[in-house]
Amino acid sequence: MRFSDGWFQDDTIRACKVIVIYNPENQPIAFANFVHEYRKNEITIDLMRHYPQVPNGTMEFLFVRMLQWAQTEGFDTFSLGLSALAGIGEKEEDPRVERALHTLSTYFSRYFNFSGLRHFKEKFHPDWEPRYLVYPGTGSLTVVINSLIQVHTGEGALMKVLSKK
Repeated sequence: MRFSDGWFQDDTIRACKVIVIYNPENQPIAFANFVHEYRKNEITIDLMRHYPQVPNGTMEFLFVRMLQWAQTEGFDTFSLGLSALAGIGEKEEDPRVERALHTLSTYFSRYFNFSGLRHFKEKFHPDWEPRYLVYPGTGSLTVVINSLIQVHTGEGALMKVLSKK
């Protein structure tokens, strides 16, 4: 993932503040980096990654330490970022476009767990703010979705995913 979820680039990581969690053997097992919000005295999480075998509670500990650090540094707010497509189109009465996006997000959940990320972030009781996708009409939606996927995953990723059996 890229656009709203960050991606690993060595020079970018080196230019950011990074928090790292180490195991008792002093090996890094989880990390996150921060970026400054462009309009407010706010900082936000960019990337967060961990090894699969980290002890339970590691990521929660990482988040608590991030929030404590941001408060100590004098930031007014801390953004947990987006939870794109989580919860969209789940009800029968939702618009058809939203239900289609829900189907798409369900399909892509084997590559990226939108609802799991939102569930994790809910533990910190954030103030969720809606974000909207504006597009010219239903006929352009496939082009818009393909463009969003390319922004997130890179050129040609949609065809790679769809061609897998």
